[in-house]
Amino acid sequence: MMHFIDLTLDLKGGQGIALEDLVVSNTSVTLCVPPCCCVGLCFKNVNYSRKKLRLIKAMVYQMPLVQLAVLILIVLLTEAEVIDRGSVSVAAAARLMHFD
Repeated sequence: MMHFIDLTLDLKGGQGIALEDLVVSNTSVTLCVPPCCCVGLCFKNVNYSRKKLRLIKAMVYQMPLVQLAVLILIVLLTEAEVIDRGSVSVAAAARLMHFD
């Protein structure tokens, strides 16, 4: 995901030009989607600025660290027998994710 953000900004001619295009076209972003809304960061129609673009990039860059922390937590809780992951079938997983 980090490479996608960097490549997209590079294809637009750099962060400055991409930001200028977003500001001129009056493009806004909404952060009312998971996981942002789950931690109370529910902002609608936020206009871009240099600081906000850096914040969005930082949120994308920290994603692998959060995934690692969650994975370690799951392994520790499973080994301590606090949670039981059991065996999950593909059909059960599809029902949970509403892919029926």
